[in-house]
Amino acid sequence: MLLTPVLVVAFCNPVSGEVLQDITDSNIRSYINSQLRTNPPELNVVSGVLTREAEIALDKGETDQAVKLLKVAADISSSNPEPSLLLARIELMRANPGFLLHLIDAARIETGSFYKSAIFSVNMYIIFLSSAGLALALYLLALAVKYNGEIFHKTEEVFSGRFKLPPAKYLGLSALAAMLLLRPGFAILIILLSAITWRFISRKEKTVISSLVVLLAIASLFSGRMNRYGPALDEESITRKLSMINEAGGTDDLVRRIRGINRPEFSAEKNFALGTLMYRRGNLSASSEYLKRSLAERKDFIPAYINLGNVYFMRNDFDKALAGYRNATGLDSTSAIAHYNIGQTCIQKMHFNLSSTALKKARRFGIDRYKSENPVVKLKNPEVLTCGFRKSDLENISARESGMENFSILDLVFRNLIFVPVGSLWFLLPAGILLGVIISRAVPQRWGIFHCDNCGQPVCSECVDTGRGLNLCQECKSVVEGLSSVKVMEALLRRRRQNKSAGMVSGKLRALRIIPGGAHMLSNRVISGIVTATIFSLSVNLLLRNGLYFKDPRFSLQPDSIWRIVAPLMVIVLSYVISFRVRKPEAERRYYILPQEMQDMARENQDGEKRAEEQGQAEEIITGPTGQAVEDPFGTFIDSV
Repeated sequence: MLLTPVLVVAFCNPVSGEVLQDITDSNIRSYINSQLRTNPPELNVVSGVLTREAEIALDKGETDQAVKLLKVAADISSSNPEPSLLLARIELMRANPGFLLHLIDAARIETGSFYKSAIFSVNMYIIFLSSAGLALALYLLALAVKYNGEIFHKTEEVFSGRFKLPPAKYLGLSALAAMLLLRPGFAILIILLSAITWRFISRKEKTVISSLVVLLAIASLFSGRMNRYGPALDEESITRKLSMINEAGGTDDLVRRIRGINRPEFSAEKNFALGTLMYRRGNLSASSEYLKRSLAERKDFIPAYINLGNVYFMRNDFDKALAGYRNATGLDSTSAIAHYNIGQTCIQKMHFNLSSTALKKARRFGIDRYKSENPVVKLKNPEVLTCGFRKSDLENISARESGMENFSILDLVFRNLIFVPVGSLWFLLPAGILLGVIISRAVPQRWGIFHCDNCGQPVCSECVDTGRGLNLCQECKSVVEGLSSVKVMEALLRRRRQNKSAGMVSGKLRALRIIPGGAHMLSNRVISGIVTATIFSLSVNLLLRNGLYFKDPRFSLQPDSIWRIVAPLMVIVLSYVISFRVRKPEAERRYYILPQEMQDMARENQDGEKRAEEQGQAEEIITGPTGQAVEDPFGTFIDSV
């Protein structure tokens, strides 16, 4: 039996040396050796140090040395994406398409462990919800400015008899400004704007609003699942303390933190964590005791069976080791680690056929992938593999802790923005559209808003003038009142239309350019407007949240790179440049304004007057100045013919 450990050590050393041969710093090598004594799953701190060393080498122009260090940093850590990102940047600068592989590897790392996937999921959810919500609010504000005359026309008309009110366009802008200053919260703001604009907006604009509301409502339904990840992001939570055994070795600090858990609901998980840490420290007696306690409280704890089997394996009690591993496969027949350890144990018992069968199953169920994703396994190549908390185990722990503590990370993030629980948006936001539909149907028919056929001002049935065959507002009516000449009326109406339309469009355009994408709304370029507003909203969120570098979303992030500020700011500025480059819509160029009947009547009157004038001139020539008949040679000729 003495031969086996010798062979293992002989096999282990070349692997470790091959991986770490590019590390020449004696201090780093010494630190690595001290860390390996605690049997950690990875060397994340060392990976970070090597990444910084590689950055220094890059600054000095030593690219080859930097690449070597980054490859080692990537090999010894499964949770640090920075080496892969730097390698991707180097390969991109070399115009090597292999940079895509490094980017894919970085993305895999960002979502690999439970802790990483929890951070990634929560931050992506927050960015989506805040970006879509801000885009919807900006879009509705732009529509409110665009249709402010229509929205507040009836208000001005009803109350102008008692109060001295400004014109509807100024009344609407003042009401919107007051609404923003009162800070009702984004949820209430979206509900109010949806309700007051729904009656006047076009079908395409309604489709965009409905689509965004549906997306936000669906996201709201998933808020409970996101909140279940909340404890994983809190460094002092039970979930985070337990998940640390998947990242660190059996250090004194981690043992102390695990022992500090005093919730009886997590006693089984606590004992498993302590048993695993004791195993890594080489204290097999304490490890066995903790793991047995864990299994006494939870009979279906697969990782505990595997690690208890490892304890017996290290004591050369291979029968009990097999019993532990087979209990694990009885609960989960696809456990690659359990099958691999069975194969290794059967080798010790000289059962080579059983070993071959077990190792084939382990390979089929992904043991090679497990080894590649666990750096220390590559460094030390242990006889049997230990098992930490599985992803499903940590998800269950996090959900239980979130339920007991009523932990809502999303409400903590959005509390000062929406003033309502995130989980209530799924019915609050559609309520705004429903309220708008109810208002549209409840408004009396006589209150219907349409537009002056000349200047485009909003009018209703009670203030419109239809005496000339078209809808005229009171101002246009006063311009042509008392006139009988169609030409004069056409000229005056056309002049008013040009002046009024140009001024109205210019005023709205100045207001809408404050809102990225708003200028597109005035030109009825709905898709371009919502795309610009969405890109602007996303850039604002990336600027406030330190780019795509995800951390605990409850805390404001301090940018660690100037580009995390510059890049979003450039996109924000570009959004405003695009909005300011939108041209003012051209006014309508109709030459004839009055209806065709009046035009035809005017022409008939004009032709009749002209014929009468010509006839009078002819009679004056034929009869002569004295009234006596004068011979008409041409008329005589016509009569003879």
